[in-house]
Amino acid sequence: MSYFERFRSRKRPKSLHRKLPKSIFLSLLAVAILFSLVVLPSFSGPVHASRTFIYVSDAGNFDKGPWKIVRYDENGENPVDFITEGLSWPQDIVFLEEKNEVLISNLKSGEINRHDAETGEMVGLFAQAVGPTRMKIRKDTLVYVLQWSGNGKVLRFDREGSLVDEFTQVGVVNAIGMDWDAKDYLYVSSYKDANIRKFDQKGRDMGLFIDSHLKGPTNIWFDDQGNLLVNDWAANRVVRFDSVGNFVDNYIITGLNQPEGVDFLKDGSLLIGSGGTSEIVRYGPEGTIKGSLVTPGKGGLKQPNAIRVRTAKSR
Repeated sequence: MSYFERFRSRKRPKSLHRKLPKSIFLSLLAVAILFSLVVLPSFSGPVHASRTFIYVSDAGNFDKGPWKIVRYDENGENPVDFITEGLSWPQDIVFLEEKNEVLISNLKSGEINRHDAETGEMVGLFAQAVGPTRMKIRKDTLVYVLQWSGNGKVLRFDREGSLVDEFTQVGVVNAIGMDWDAKDYLYVSSYKDANIRKFDQKGRDMGLFIDSHLKGPTNIWFDDQGNLLVNDWAANRVVRFDSVGNFVDNYIITGLNQPEGVDFLKDGSLLIGSGGTSEIVRYGPEGTIKGSLVTPGKGGLKQPNAIRVRTAKSR
């Protein structure tokens, strides 16, 4: 008989695999689950949760302060004094996400300062203008800045703070609101002259777009239908004009006193600062009031003049 035949003819032992006791099986199962929840994620990198905050510029007593940028949660609660350093009549809030920085324009000092986007700590000077008010970033990635004083022209800066050019050929007195329509025409509001001027895609003057039905406009923005909405600070209302500048109606006439500052929540709700009542008011479709998101004076709020809703991942 060959070796292989002898091997095959041997009586095989009983299987070593026996049924585990239930208590041991459950213990091993618990260890496996714990491993998958705690250990495995560490190999795939950290999980970043998204957070939404609402940042509000508080102009205080205008040119006399006190000034601050207040941060609230998405429900308008848990206020924190986010920025108090380097402010001089703050006007607007713009985040540079790729740099993890936030820009604050200051009318009185003429400075646009850079702050850490997470801590609010002052980083340094971004740029200077003559009374900078509103700022916006366009698809050309440049930062557009309005000026309250000086020649009133719209300035453009790159993301490092270097001046690119004076974008508009003519200035706007006390410029404090801007937006673009679907054809990329720029519109700028003048608080002093109570009008809105239109510019083409290259910054060339196209004349006055609106020169009536306003008393002291601040923010302006276009809706999805191409209508232009205007915060009329001096008249305590929001006015609506159609795409060619015709007066449509007083879009919002309730809940506002000195409206300034505007942004939207992710559910589409419109937020407007009401300086005369020291609150942030929330509106739904067609201007229906939904109450105060930030109630009067919460977090020491006195004179809101800019609102920025930001959703960002935790770092």
